[in-house]
Amino acid sequence: MSAADPSAAPPAAAADPDGPDAVRLTWNAWPRSKVEASRCVVPLAATVSPARVPDPSAASPPPLPYPPLRCKPPCSALLNPFARVDFAAKIWICPLCFSRNHFPPHYAAISESNVPAELFPQCSTVEYIVGGAPGAPGAAGAPPPPVFLFVIDTCVIEEELEYVKMAMRKAVALLPEHALVGLVTFGTQVHLHELGFSDLSKIYVFRGTKEISKEQILDQLGLAGAGRPGFPKMPQQPGGPQVNGMHPAATAGVNRFLLPMSECECTLSTLLDELQPDQWPVEAGNRAIRCTGVALSVAAGLLGACMPGTGARIIALLGGPCTEGPGMIVSKDLSEPVRSHKDLDKDAAPHFQKAVKFYDGLAKQLVSQGHVLDVFASALDQVGLAEMKVAIERTAYFRMLLNRETVTNSVAMIQPSLISFSFDSPPSPVFLDVASIAADRILLLDAYFSVVIFHGMTIAQWRNMGYQNQPEHEQFAQLLQAPHEEAQMIIKGRFPVPRLVVCDQHGSQARFLLAKLNPSATYNSAHDVAPGSDIIFTDDVSFQVFCEHLQRLAVQS
Repeated sequence: MSAADPSAAPPAAAADPDGPDAVRLTWNAWPRSKVEASRCVVPLAATVSPARVPDPSAASPPPLPYPPLRCKPPCSALLNPFARVDFAAKIWICPLCFSRNHFPPHYAAISESNVPAELFPQCSTVEYIVGGAPGAPGAAGAPPPPVFLFVIDTCVIEEELEYVKMAMRKAVALLPEHALVGLVTFGTQVHLHELGFSDLSKIYVFRGTKEISKEQILDQLGLAGAGRPGFPKMPQQPGGPQVNGMHPAATAGVNRFLLPMSECECTLSTLLDELQPDQWPVEAGNRAIRCTGVALSVAAGLLGACMPGTGARIIALLGGPCTEGPGMIVSKDLSEPVRSHKDLDKDAAPHFQKAVKFYDGLAKQLVSQGHVLDVFASALDQVGLAEMKVAIERTAYFRMLLNRETVTNSVAMIQPSLISFSFDSPPSPVFLDVASIAADRILLLDAYFSVVIFHGMTIAQWRNMGYQNQPEHEQFAQLLQAPHEEAQMIIKGRFPVPRLVVCDQHGSQARFLLAKLNPSATYNSAHDVAPGSDIIFTDDVSFQVFCEHLQRLAVQS
């Protein structure tokens, strides 16, 4: 192998380190059978960034004005350059399941000299325009509109509720006209507002004292058969996408509870004007009765019946803890304090496990429906976010970031990068290991959401003595400045803006670096540590021990 010529031009892919597809896999070889797949010690997985900003210097094919051609179920893989094509028989063979698929009539002109763009070798990633005139070959209707179901807590003082109304008006004004909007308010009871009945306020009321099943919710709303054969449906849009055999917007409940913003803006504004704090009396020495869990169950049940499999969001604005019904975190009696972090650590929160179980079930329901729960609250420890964590984290925020970012940045979330700055060598990457710490070295950790500048013990002592301010130590001043300049470059090009932590070896904030390092040196092996290095106080095995076990398992299988 010959050394590369440093003066030679970089390869074309150097402009985009992730390549044209922005895909990385855990294995280089694709398993050819279920048996081979089961023998993969590390599961087969891929990192993909479908929503990333493309490199402007890279040539990309224009969007294809027709929907993709899929393999027969259950595979449903798309036609791609890796498929084998029999041009004479007008058949293509799926590279994943090896099924033989006939080309539809609008591919009749296909030949070796006339192939569609999705078969070009350089078009391994393409974009499709899934629209077109109804009735066109393979055309699909417009995607369903976004859905926003607002859930408002009314167990607040009048001044706070006015701020909520103000924020709601601003949020609603920013929504597109075709977006579907719904409203749920709750306090002692849950009120589901029927926006389609504009002549007067029509409300469905649910008791907040006990858990209500999805079937009971739909039965009370008159949607008990939603999604089932024989349930009355609206006229279906030609060529529109279907969910369980019906258009997502075809259930009867949509026109009653979820309306386009352009049709319900006046009704929604009137409801907000009339909205008052919960009128249920609160006895002396008691908290307000707040049934957060039932309100979220009603919202999830409504979306599951009306808009399954669509990009719907439940936006909950909470003003305090749930004190009644499922999801309760504290009783209404003020003599019982709201659980603290210490109570959670000691498993001394009496309602915690039951509430977590309830929200875990709600999370599974939302995931199966394809919906998201967003929570807005001013006091995170007082509204029950610790119990609701599993329902909120399903999710969606981190998935959005992974879909938008480059593979390099996505990998940084999973395995941070570590760069060393020293007098002996130019800045260079080092192992994400505690052994990389040295007294005369500065480390820069990029963990995507945080950037850490870590000074070795000797470097920190020289800095504290002011050597960088002396003319004869200009090189040391440059060494101190270099990681800060690199960190600013990372921060400048990233959103959300990562947290910058500047710390010293053996300092309190050194934990931000130590928490990310491989524990190759622990308190059990402190005698083997080189002078000026560091150790990690943990019983976890090192990465080397993990790899040895992984290799043994791979060989045995």
